[in-house]
Formats: sequence, C-alpha cells, structure tokens
Amino acid sequence: MTSVYPMEVKSIPPPTYEQATYGSQIPSIPTTYSIYSASATGFLQPSAPIGMYPTSVMGLPPQAPPIGTSMLIATQSLMFGDMPVQCTCPHCYQIIVTRVEKREGLLPWLICGGILLMGGWLGCCLIPFCIDSLKDTEHYCPHCAALLGSQRRL
Repeated sequence: MTSVYPMEVKSIPPPTYEQATYGSQIPSIPTTYSIYSASATGFLQPSAPIGMYPTSVMGLPPQAPPIGTSMLIATQSLMFGDMPVQCTCPHCYQIIVTRVEKREGLLPWLICGGILLMGGWLGCCLIPFCIDSLKDTEHYCPHCAALLGSQRRL
C-alpha cells in the first residue's frame, strides 16, 4: 500500500530579516537538512521541535517564531487651559472635572509696572489684577485636592 504523503519533504526555513527586507540582494542560505523524516508507517514525523516550522508542510504559510513581546503603557496628556477639563486624576484614579483657580502671576505685575512708568499711578495700575485672562490658571482634583496642572501666563 502506498501512502499519499511523500516519503521525504524538503522544506526551506522562512527567509531571514535581511532577506525579507532587502529581497533577493542577499543570497539565501542553502539547507542540507530536512525538517521532517519518514517513519516506518509512512507518515511524516517531525525531527525538529514541535512549533518550529510545521505549518509549511500543511499548506499554510510559514510563520517565524516570536522574537519578543512589548507592552504599551498609555498615558493621558492634557492641555490645561482656562476652562475645567474632564480627566482621570492620577492620584485618586477618579474620573473628575477639574476645579479651576485663578492666581496672579508675573504678567499682571509687569503690566502694572508698565502703567506706573507711563504715569498711571492713581489706581489705573491695578486694572491688570482684575482681568482673569492675565492671571495664571491652576487645575485641582475636587476629590483629593491635588494639583493636576497649570497654565502660566508669561
């Protein structure tokens, strides 16, 4: 009785990284060994460890063994502006809407000094401290009161 399987299958391993990347510019490595050998029953027995290249004989494309694994760590990058932002607090891990506070920074003081130098000493120099868009903005977590970020003016 003859078997439908060939007695000996000559199979080549998948191409190396250089061969797959650069095509036929690099000559292939000749193989003189067989991955499978015939047994007394006529069925093919793997002579290499299982999982190395058995899919190439079954008609499936050969797959290279995994080279390594990688882990993706996602971080949340926010742009803090003048308005409250919905985010996850990195301290208490709650989904929150930030609490916004305005503080006088460097810009209102510089404008106040400029107004004083131009002759506005009768109270006009205090106007920059009343304008919210000139102040620094700080974002806090409403649950744990941690400072999450800030926007500095100048």
